[in-house]
Amino acid sequence: GVHGALTRGSRFASLYLAWLAKSYASHYGEPIASVLDAKWAGAVPRLFDGTHDGDATVAALPELPHDLLSAEFLAAYDGDRDHWFLRRLAENGLLDWRPRAPIRAYFGRDDVDVTPEQAELLERNYRSNGADATAICVGDADHDASALIAAPLVRAWFAELATAG
Repeated sequence: GVHGALTRGSRFASLYLAWLAKSYASHYGEPIASVLDAKWAGAVPRLFDGTHDGDATVAALPELPHDLLSAEFLAAYDGDRDHWFLRRLAENGLLDWRPRAPIRAYFGRDDVDVTPEQAELLERNYRSNGADATAICVGDADHDASALIAAPLVRAWFAELATAG
């Protein structure tokens, strides 16, 4: 969420926040400038127009996520006040529901994009809601490496589920 992007050391934090702001503003018919600083409110939609790859988009955005966000949004976030973006993020949260299908969250100990704590929180919350959920550490890996390590494990698990019926 927003808190994680503002507090962790991911080089993708500004990209994640920009993408969320653009997507949510478009979907909910809200002004993107109420989330992003005026300098970025016009630039961000162009960065996600399909002509820029992830590295180019990351390079174009500010390194510090606070520099991306509007004063209006930061005041609401810091003051725990109502803001449409925060309200919509909370409405779409993933932790307070019970998945019907089994869930596995693979993570690397060195991941700063999806931290081990987040994977373990997901497991705890889903289990407390009665779901079959497991967080699985794939070792000392960052975000990209953990995805590569997890891919064959996920495939094997899906094959196991398919044969079990």
